[in-house]
Amino acid sequence: MDSLTTTSELPIAVNAARAVARPLLSALENVGRFGMMLLELVRALPEWRAWLPRTLEQCQQVGYGSLFIVMATAGFAGAVASLQAGYQFTGNIPKYILGAVISE
Repeated sequence: MDSLTTTSELPIAVNAARAVARPLLSALENVGRFGMMLLELVRALPEWRAWLPRTLEQCQQVGYGSLFIVMATAGFAGAVASLQAGYQFTGNIPKYILGAVISE
């Protein structure tokens, strides 16, 4: 057990090399994965009749599936914008003009 060293006991150059090598190897690994994905994409291009209908079906499902979230977010953003406009323009613009602008 005495022959084992901890990271704090290693020379500074070794710690620096490890600090540089780990992120570099991780980045190279991700570049390799991206390259393999592109290779698979190029290989699948001739089989477009198989994957195009599936892709369009999934796009449609994602669109309809996110419709509620989009509408809720739009409603919330509109409510916040109208409240902020009401606070911002109080005293400068009559409320009936502000209400007409917000309702349009």
